[in-house]
Amino acid sequence: MPALPERRIPRRLATCEIGVHYNGVARRYVHPKVGALELTWQTLLGPDQSLSPLLYTAAPGSESYEKSRLLSLIGARQVL
Repeated sequence: MPALPERRIPRRLATCEIGVHYNGVARRYVHPKVGALELTWQTLLGPDQSLSPLLYTAAPGSESYEKSRLLSLIGARQVL
């Protein structure tokens, strides 16, 4: 069984030179399939700062965390 995305990301980040540039306070988003999600965000910067992906996370164990895990399963089923 392949590793879940949240387990792969820390391994990949450990091998890259990425710095956190900005951190955001929790924001509330409403997804049509799972409802309200409370997510914090971080902007990551690569070594040359040409890319700045935005990373959204939910607090582990929170209702939003469980909903985000459900969304990852829904997304995986749609890909298959």
